[in-house]
Amino acid sequence: MTTPAPRFAGVVPPAVTPLTEEGEVDVHSLERLVEWLLDAGVDGIFALGSSGETVFLTDGSGTWPWRPS
Repeated sequence: MTTPAPRFAGVVPPAVTPLTEEGEVDVHSLERLVEWLLDAGVDGIFALGSSGETVFLTDGSGTWPWRPS
């Protein structure tokens, strides 16, 4: 019996979506965070799944920061 290969490997840290005091996505801070993580050599980024900020984001409001590549 063989074990299937994992879908993800390497370092995949969770990334918090930074918000402004008004509750909007702080796009500048988010871009800086992603750039810092990528420069540090991560293999992927685990977005919108660890800090509960998704309750503050709506797809129709223009504040959704992550787009599929």
